[in-house]
Amino acid sequence: FFFFFFLLSCTTCPLFMGRCALALLSSLAVARVTDDFWDAWDPYMNADNINSRRSHWDAARDTAATVLHTQPTFWTDHDMLPFGRIGHEGQPCRPTGPGCPRMSRYTTVEQKSILTLWALVKSPFILGADLTARGADDVVDMVVYPPLLAAKDDCVRGHESKRVNTTDAGYIVWQGSSQSSDTTRYVAVFNLWDKSQTVAVPWVELGIVADNVNTVTDIWTGNNVPVATSGLKTSLTSHAVLFAVIATKQQP
Repeated sequence: FFFFFFLLSCTTCPLFMGRCALALLSSLAVARVTDDFWDAWDPYMNADNINSRRSHWDAARDTAATVLHTQPTFWTDHDMLPFGRIGHEGQPCRPTGPGCPRMSRYTTVEQKSILTLWALVKSPFILGADLTARGADDVVDMVVYPPLLAAKDDCVRGHESKRVNTTDAGYIVWQGSSQSSDTTRYVAVFNLWDKSQTVAVPWVELGIVADNVNTVTDIWTGNNVPVATSGLKTSLTSHAVLFAVIATKQQP
């Protein structure tokens, strides 16, 4: 039996589990904006599918741009999160789609990248998984990770600000502002590659004055990121993300 776990886009919303939550969601203003999303980096998140119909990077970018200009009063749903144990009994195993019962093909690193993107576009966290299966607690803990939910709640005007997909580098940069503090910014750097790479994003590209940077904190680990004068620099493993909150100095 598959339960659906719904966590809406504010940290004050209660947690609902079970099929009865479908009735709740149907009464809310939620608009589906993507194709189905399943547990395969390729085709949904693979760099080779950038600018294709199935690219969730493009869906997120275009949705964010629309939201910035129209300020809609509904949540943009980027589909459920295929984490944990998923699939259906009696179904054949296949590369994409519901398929046979299995553990999600997404690694923990990839799941954090996906959650970060969903958070930046304020998509509801809809977890379609067997919550009675082994490892389900770890999945739920990741989805309701307090620093992530706090950033999701506070970050506004999230948008893609840079995309590089060449033979020399492959990454995407998103950023957003804080609705609670003029001195707080959110920046995410996503590694598109199937291998590790080091990414450096100049402060000027982020609209930040280097001398004004106080601290850079990795939201997923809570660790401080060394502040370089040239820009935000990070080394990322395959498909990983740095989701950072940047504290700047108060301007006079």
